[in-house]
Amino acid sequence: MTKQSRRFRGKRRGTVGIERTFIADDQVIDESEQKVLDALAKSSDKQIAEVTTLKGEILAIKQKAVDEKRALNDQEIADIESKNARIRQIVLEAVGGTEEELLYAKNEFNARAKI
Repeated sequence: MTKQSRRFRGKRRGTVGIERTFIADDQVIDESEQKVLDALAKSSDKQIAEVTTLKGEILAIKQKAVDEKRALNDQEIADIESKNARIRQIVLEAVGGTEEELLYAKNEFNARAKI
């Protein structure tokens, strides 16, 4: 398992923490809370799928060069670098998003606790 995979799986587990925050208030997840959880899960699933696709494309580029018994050409190297840059961007967004999501959940919990 790669670092990126662990980070995304950690993000998905992070929604469990948010779920616990919602439940801690009244032991029930209402419709609006469920919508937040569903949106977080959907976003995470899209990011995982995109990273998986990009990694597959990188492997295909490398495999083609291996099959043809040649080094990667400049265009292939540029494509791989571009795909790796996109993967890094997705990872940064996932990590940043997790922090934002946790802050949002805490704020929601605190707002409900004051009522």
